[in-house]
Amino acid sequence: MKKTSTAYVLLFAGIFLLCIFSFLFYNRIEMLMNSYEMVNRSMQVSFQTEKLILSLRDASVSYRDYLRKHDKNSLAEFNKKINEYPQILNYLNELEAENAEQQKKIRYVNTLAQEYKNYVLGVIEYDKKQPPTENMIAPDSFQLPTIRTTLTNITNTESKIMQQRDDALNHHIYYAPLFLLSFSLISLALVIYAFLSIIKQIKKTQQLQLSEEKFRMLIKQAPVAITIYSGADSIVEII
Repeated sequence: MKKTSTAYVLLFAGIFLLCIFSFLFYNRIEMLMNSYEMVNRSMQVSFQTEKLILSLRDASVSYRDYLRKHDKNSLAEFNKKINEYPQILNYLNELEAENAEQQKKIRYVNTLAQEYKNYVLGVIEYDKKQPPTENMIAPDSFQLPTIRTTLTNITNTESKIMQQRDDALNHHIYYAPLFLLSFSLISLALVIYAFLSIIKQIKKTQQLQLSEEKFRMLIKQAPVAITIYSGADSIVEII
């Protein structure tokens, strides 16, 4: 009876551990997906920053081509590239929603980009009346490097963050499955052992009951008088 009770305790303990395992498994998978999302977010930051640098370069080239050739296609290309700034910066701001330092840099880039856009549009508007002077074109030579430097700082900072996120992702990928597998195997082994113990005890009980019934049948069919007493008070059990 004691062994059977112990087996039931082990069975319930195994089931309880399996429930805990299910919760931990869900939690680990959620952490793994979150780590993957964070790594992907860092990759997107670097990609969008590089895209902004290229867009800035192309806009500058189109702007200078327009001043030299007064080609409307160059002006149209400049407007196309310069209008990409708000979309990219807004997306960068969303990606860095949890990083105040990066958001500060993005806002600074946005300010510089707006100033550069207004400056270039002012030069283009002035060019419709007369050619701009060298002093008017000169700011272009130091505004662009400042924007590029700030964007490079954003990329470098994000690279360090990405390294940390990548390490966390690798940790979840390589160590979490081992932990979960070990925990699940222990839980299953406990349940199986308890289940087999219960079955074994049930079979023993059934065999004992069957043996007792056979014994009683033999006593009842005996050709002589038989009485069986049980207990300290000698209570008649069979007569």
